[in-house]
Amino acid sequence: MEDTRAVNNSGYNNDEEVIDLHVLFADVKRGMAKFWWLLIIFVCFMVATVVLFKRARYVPTYESKASFTVSTENLFDTDLGSGFTYDRYTAKQMAATFPYIMESELLTDLVKHDLGVESINGTISATCIENSNLITLSVTSTVPEDAKKILDSAIRNYPTVSQYVMGNIRINMIEVGNLPDKPNNAINYRKLIILSAFVGIVLWFVLLFVYAYFRRTVRSEEEVKEKLDLTCLGSLPLVRFKKRNKETEKKISINSSKCPQAFKESVRKISLRVIKELSAEDEKVLTVTAASEGEGSNVVAENIALAISETNKKVLFIKTAPSSKGYMPLRKLLEGKANFSDCVETPKNSKLSVVIETRGIQELQTPKMLLTFSKFIDKMKEIYDYIVIAPGTGSNMSDVVTSVSVSDNVVLVVRQDTSTVKQINDFMDELREYDISVSGCVLNCVDDSSMGYGYSSYGYGGYSYSSYGRYGRYGRYGKYGYGRYGRYGKYGYGSSYGAYGAYGDAESQAAEE
Repeated sequence: MEDTRAVNNSGYNNDEEVIDLHVLFADVKRGMAKFWWLLIIFVCFMVATVVLFKRARYVPTYESKASFTVSTENLFDTDLGSGFTYDRYTAKQMAATFPYIMESELLTDLVKHDLGVESINGTISATCIENSNLITLSVTSTVPEDAKKILDSAIRNYPTVSQYVMGNIRINMIEVGNLPDKPNNAINYRKLIILSAFVGIVLWFVLLFVYAYFRRTVRSEEEVKEKLDLTCLGSLPLVRFKKRNKETEKKISINSSKCPQAFKESVRKISLRVIKELSAEDEKVLTVTAASEGEGSNVVAENIALAISETNKKVLFIKTAPSSKGYMPLRKLLEGKANFSDCVETPKNSKLSVVIETRGIQELQTPKMLLTFSKFIDKMKEIYDYIVIAPGTGSNMSDVVTSVSVSDNVVLVVRQDTSTVKQINDFMDELREYDISVSGCVLNCVDDSSMGYGYSSYGYGGYSYSSYGRYGRYGRYGKYGYGRYGRYGKYGYGSSYGAYGAYGDAESQAAEE
């Protein structure tokens, strides 16, 4: 389902897209942390490209320059012994005509004839200081000797050409042109590197803004409804552990003393909503999954299962993970190669039953199984109040499909500002093909500070054990009885398996519980 809605001040609407600059710059900041390595690539690429291109196109040139003054003969002024005068009018006339004289074909032809060449290997240029008779003549050439020869020839032939315009003139040399010994256009590598590196940085920032502009993720509970068309069951805050010694437990669990209280309270609130959703339809089997890796679906699933078990409900939690020491994978049980007690473990201080499959849940539907996964779930539904399955994410769709095929409902885990809306909606479209109900979504790892949202907007600050807002009717947790669940023997699931003798010790384990 492709998202075509546009953002307004609070989320999405159907009219127009309004850019939230705070979110845009937050995404740019995220992009800087994510694509910092591209900055190095861009800068190195631009520096290497510009320097190599400049070197390939570089042709050294040499400049020879001379400065002189020009005086004109005044036939009517007999007071000056030299017969040559200078006034402002003459200077203005020279400034206007001098460049044209230097660029004239007549002067060029005279220089060619003087040097005995068919073409001039250089460029003649001249400047005249305004309101003065001071002239600077320069010649640029790829050969230093040619630059000096052309300059000398131009100075010798200039009076011949200018007499048609200005009459007789006299040149008084101030600075004689010398033979250049180094190029006048040497490459300034430092400046070139700085400029090309700056261009690389600019391109990197352009990429970050493009990335931020087209990035469409879920950032708040409101956007879960607006972008995914799902009910948000609640939000779980991002958990950060302080740096401790190596023995410090860093497992994100409501049973861990190191886990923040806000997280624990949020999980319990979500579990109450899940129980309500499942009880309304008399459902027992729940799949907790996510569209892609890194969403935290396994952690959320395990904590929901733990929280449900705290309400004096018997819960079986099935997940794909490395098998714990001393316990057999679920596959061995279904193959008839292990007993029930060999596969089920109970976490410390918990009444939750945990079963692990190391290869993936899709392995539990192979023909070699004495008891298929679906039949196993049917048996467990007679024993447990709820069954929570964590098959992984949409990156391994076969596991998710196997889990969904035996489930009554699905809870989707979405990590804040991680997967794109399109990725999540595409995954939801695949799930809907199996005609499965979706209770809602859990927004995971909510970091309000990074997104600029107030922490209280998600309601973490006001939780208490006695009340959860509109869920206050559930009262204190104590009424559910955190004590022992009683004996499982009354369910008789040890002997109910009949031919599946591998389950024969289930009743004895239940008695021990």
